[in-house]
This record gives sequence, structure tokens and C-alpha cells, in this order.
Amino acid sequence: MKAVLYNDIKLAKDTASPLVFFIVAILALSFLVRGKFSEQFFLQWAFIMIFTLRTQIAFGDKFKDLQKFMTMPVSIENYSLAKIIKNLIVFLLTSLVFLIGLITSPDEDRLILNMYVNILIALDFLSLSFSHLIFTKYKKSLVSLLYGLLIVGFGFIFGMIYMTNYETLINYRPIFIGGSIIICILSFSLDYKYSTKFLREKEIV
Repeated sequence: MKAVLYNDIKLAKDTASPLVFFIVAILALSFLVRGKFSEQFFLQWAFIMIFTLRTQIAFGDKFKDLQKFMTMPVSIENYSLAKIIKNLIVFLLTSLVFLIGLITSPDEDRLILNMYVNILIALDFLSLSFSHLIFTKYKKSLVSLLYGLLIVGFGFIFGMIYMTNYETLINYRPIFIGGSIIICILSFSLDYKYSTKFLREKEIV
């Protein structure tokens, strides 16, 4: 599993480096032109970077290295787990960037910060995990569109519910955080279970 994960992390780094450099260059240029740092501008480009990175890394993998690793002492289970751990690492790192942007943003964005931490981050991971297992079965890059639609759908539905009942729901933060942890664990487990199943079917075929 370590060999698969190391190889995937290396490829992910090669994919991420040009995009991160491009985003940083845009933010630096914006700072030079405006003479100040814009949190909103940072959030906009951070979201673009996050979505692009996740889709490129999670759904750009065509599992061409499957047969290579199957000739080594690597099981389908370990191969599948390595792929999902890679996605988890990318998800955590990109979510951290987004959270930093929200934390440093003006006070009026605190509602969005609370909403993201309490529930949307879990639904975001659920969307990524579900899209990944669909991608594992069909190997279609258009799955990134499904991921985008799920993010927008969950964000709109639960965002509206949360914002309209904010004063009441904020008192249930521990419950939301606990529920979010459960959602993330279940998402990871289901992704691993079905991705492994689909990869085993591909190996047989």
C-alpha cells in the first residue's frame, strides 16, 4: 500500500504544483495592483483551486497502474485503500486552505464559517467519496460534474436551512459536529467497500 500511496502522492504533487503557483501568482498580482489583500478574492480563487485540484487528482486517475501493482505484493484492498487515503489527504489539505480563508475573512462571513465546519464539510466529503466510487466503476471524467452538482445542491439546500434557522441550530453545534464525523466515517467506509469491489471486477475482466 505504501508504494501505491507514495506513487500517487508524487503524481498529485506534480499535478498541484503548477496550479498552486498560478493561483499564488494571481493573488500576488492582485495585491500589487490593489495595494491590499482581499479576503473575498482569495476565497474565490481558493475555491477554484480546491475544486480543480480535487477533480484532477481524484477523477484524473484511470487506474492504469493497477496491473503494475498487482504484479507486486499489493492486494486490491491495499491498492484501493491507498487511492482513497490519497483523496482524503488532498481533501484535508484543500479544506484547510478554504478554512484559513474563511477564518481571516470579515465578521459577516462567520455564518458561512460555522455552517461549513458544522455540516457542509462533511457533505463535501460525502460528495467526493460518492463521486469517487462512481468514477471507479465507470472511469468517466464527467464524474467531476456530478461532484460539482452535489456540492452546489447540498450547499444550497442545507445552507438555506441553516441560515434561516441559525439562531436555533447554533445551539446544537456538538450534535452537528458529531453527525459530521459519522458522515465522514461512513463515506470513507462505503467508498472503500465499493471501490474495492469495482476494482476487483476490473481485474477479473
